[in-house]
Amino acid sequence: IATEIRRRGIPVVLGGYHVSFAEQEALQYADAIVVGDADDVWKMVVDDARQGRLQKIYRSSVQPQLAGVRFDRSIFRGKRYSPLTPIQFGRGCRFACDFCSIHAFYGDTVRARPVEEFVAEIRESGKRYFLIVDDNLLVNKELACKLFLALIPLKITWTCQVSIDIAHDRELMDLLARSGCIG
Repeated sequence: IATEIRRRGIPVVLGGYHVSFAEQEALQYADAIVVGDADDVWKMVVDDARQGRLQKIYRSSVQPQLAGVRFDRSIFRGKRYSPLTPIQFGRGCRFACDFCSIHAFYGDTVRARPVEEFVAEIRESGKRYFLIVDDNLLVNKELACKLFLALIPLKITWTCQVSIDIAHDRELMDLLARSGCIG
C-alpha cells in the first residue's frame, strides 16, 4: 500500500510497533518513520511535511503522559465505518512476557489517562459502542474499577482486551458487565 501511495507522489510516514522494531525494513516503504510513541514528535513530522523537508527518522525520546491526549476524529466524518468507536485509556501492560511486543515497546512503563478525561471523551462523542484499544485494560485494578464505575451511568456498550487472570475475580467480572462490557 505504501509503495503504491508513494508511486502517486504522496509522501508516506509509517509508525507503530512493527516500524519501531524493524526500522530498516520500514524505511524501504516510507519517506519517513516514527520510532516509539509519536505523541511528542508528531507536530514536528507534520510541520516538516508541510515544508517539504521530512527527515528519514523521527525518534520519540519519551513515553509521554496521557493526560490531555485527545484524538482528532474528524477524518472519520462522513465515512461509513463500523459503529464501533475505538478509544484508548492506557498504554503498556503489567506483565513482562518476553515474547510480547507490548513489553518490548513500552518496557515496565504503564500509563493511563485520567478517568474524567476518558469519560468526557465518550460523552462528547455521542457514540454508544466502543472498543477500548488498550493492550491490557487491567494494568491497574484500582484505577480500572474507578473507570468501570464511571462508565455505568453512560449506558454504553464496550469491548476490550484483558489478561485471562481476571476471570477468577467474580466481583470484577460483575463490575465489567454492569459498566457495559460485553467482551
